[in-house]
Amino acid sequence: MMIISHSNQLTCTKGLDPIEFIMAVEDAFEISIPNRDAEKLDTLDDLSRYVRQRVQPGSSPECATAKMFYRLRQTLMKVTGRAREKIRPESRLDDVIPRACRAQQWPLLQQELGLRLPQLQMPGLVMGVNTALILAFFLCSAMGFIWPWLWLGCPVMVAAVALLLWRSRPYWTDLHGCQSIGDLARIVWARNVASLAGAGMSEEHVWQAIVYILSNCAGIEPSQISRELRFIDIPSDL
Repeated sequence: MMIISHSNQLTCTKGLDPIEFIMAVEDAFEISIPNRDAEKLDTLDDLSRYVRQRVQPGSSPECATAKMFYRLRQTLMKVTGRAREKIRPESRLDDVIPRACRAQQWPLLQQELGLRLPQLQMPGLVMGVNTALILAFFLCSAMGFIWPWLWLGCPVMVAAVALLLWRSRPYWTDLHGCQSIGDLARIVWARNVASLAGAGMSEEHVWQAIVYILSNCAGIEPSQISRELRFIDIPSDL
C-alpha cells in the first residue's frame, strides 16, 4: 500500500484524497503500489501503464460493463423488489434505490452481489455542521487561554460531533460520480475489475477502470479525465 509523504506529488491534489484513490486502485486490481513507485507517477497515464505492467495480459469479455449491469439488475430486483423494466442503465439511482432506504439496502446489495460497492458518503449538510462544530471547538480552545471558562465547552462540542456522526450514519447516501444505474454498474465493475477480468485485462479496460474509480473518489465526470491529467491538477467537487 502506498504511504503518503510530503515529497509525494500525489499529496498535492485539489480536494482529492490520494490515500483513498490509491487504496481503491490497489483493491480493484489486487496489487500493491509502494511509496517509492508512487513518487514516480506524474500523470494518470503513468498510473495506467504501471498497473498494466502488474496485471495479467489478456482481454476481458466483450462489453464487461454491460455484463456487470445485467448482474447488478438481477440483484437489485431481488433486494429492492422492483420490476425488471424499471431498472435500466439510464434509470436514476434515486428512483431505484431511494435515499430514504439506501443505507439499509446497501449492505444487502453488497452481500447478494458478492462484490465491493462504493462507500456511501456523508451529505454536504452533515459535513457542513460537523465542520462548524470542529471550528468552534478550536476557537474555544484558543480563546480558553484568555477566558479559561470556555474550556468547559470543549468536551460538549466533542460529544456533539461524535453524536452527530453516529446519528447521521443512516443518512449517508451520497455517491460521487453516480447518478444512474449505468454509472453504478461501471463503478462496481471498476472496483472489482481484477476478480471480474478472468484471464486478464486489456489496456483499455485498465484505463477505463482507473477513470471510473477516480470519478467516484473525486466526484468529477469521466469526460473530464484524460491520460495526460497530472495528479496535481486533478479537480474535485469534494
